Amino acid sequence: MNDSPTFDPSSPKRFRLTCSLLAVGCLLLCWVSLASLLVAGLVGQLPLSVPPVLNHLLALALLVGLWALPLAGSLWLARRPGWAGLRPFGLAMILAGGYGLAAITVPAIAGDNDTLEAVLRLGGLTLLALAAGRWMLSASGVPGPLLAGVFGLGAPPLAGLALAGGLVALLTLGWPLTGSLGDSRASLGLLVQTLAVVLPKEIVFRGAILGLLTHRHPRRTTLAAVVSLLIYLAFIPIQVLPSGNWDALVWLLALPPLALLATELRALTGSLWAGVVVCWFLRAVPQLFTDPRDELLEPTQWLAWGWTLLAAVVITVVSWTARRVIAPRWPLSRVATSALTVSLALLIWAGWSGAWLVAGKPGFHNDGFIILMKEQADLSGAAQIDDPVARRAFVYQALV
Repeated sequence: MNDSPTFDPSSPKRFRLTCSLLAVGCLLLCWVSLASLLVAGLVGQLPLSVPPVLNHLLALALLVGLWALPLAGSLWLARRPGWAGLRPFGLAMILAGGYGLAAITVPAIAGDNDTLEAVLRLGGLTLLALAAGRWMLSASGVPGPLLAGVFGLGAPPLAGLALAGGLVALLTLGWPLTGSLGDSRASLGLLVQTLAVVLPKEIVFRGAILGLLTHRHPRRTTLAAVVSLLIYLAFIPIQVLPSGNWDALVWLLALPPLALLATELRALTGSLWAGVVVCWFLRAVPQLFTDPRDELLEPTQWLAWGWTLLAAVVITVVSWTARRVIAPRWPLSRVATSALTVSLALLIWAGWSGAWLVAGKPGFHNDGFIILMKEQADLSGAAQIDDPVARRAFVYQALV
């Protein structure tokens, strides 16, 4: 005999239960976000004499303690008899929580070594995301032969990759006009570092979590996409940790439009890789054309960011509409569609390159080097010298 509760979907009791479960889900998501900010605030009050390693360990311990309740609640939802519809949400929360804890552990281990952090993210964190995502999908009841498709790991069609390439050029069209690239080695390092951040995150949120939700509710893919985005937004504040980098909260404004576009690309191409390409370059290109020593962005850079985010939202809405209205009656074959998409992508990249050559500063530019001195030079006497030539000579002698 089945003792699980069953309800008529139209009954008032079922409606009240649905509202209660939505409230519980929103409460869990808010708890996760606020806990990250609270831990960052508490750790930020520690004296500077506290070693960074101890600082990071304390942040991790506090976060585990504060996340224990929402993650336990998610596990309870995932195992509650008769509430099979909420099982994917509970598993998704557990997966996102585990990923968040692992993600803040990586910089705690790497310290100030950016190369080591990138290696740990690309190697350890990416493999962990793949293994955990596969395990969660299996636990949710996804059959083995369907795992790759539900996970979004299948190869995208050529048209999907070409579309991703064209979108990168279109959305970053303003950035070549705002500044110049640094040297080639630094630019390559930025590309690797941004890929290391984007890849495991996309595997977890646009791969496993979106797959968990859409597989269980195939007729409510839009709702599943919205829920996956809400889970993603709830875990963005962990980027403040473990070192209390409050500037990372700026991504609360920048990441949602990019995540929205990546979600739509996943639905359009059936694979997460097109979204990975777009998110990778949309995070990398602004950093490539921005001097890290500048404390504030230039007006042209703000305009470039505005264009990127606004265009991402508009393209998402247009694609979502076209996928439902035009796609069922699309007259071209797969080969013709691929040829058309590749041609459009090349045309957009030609415009991007032309704008860079004509109005930008093409090529790589080495902007100098840094000299680290063993002792602080005493230059206080320079302020007393009125003659600029003599003042420069004094400074030169003091430094050399």
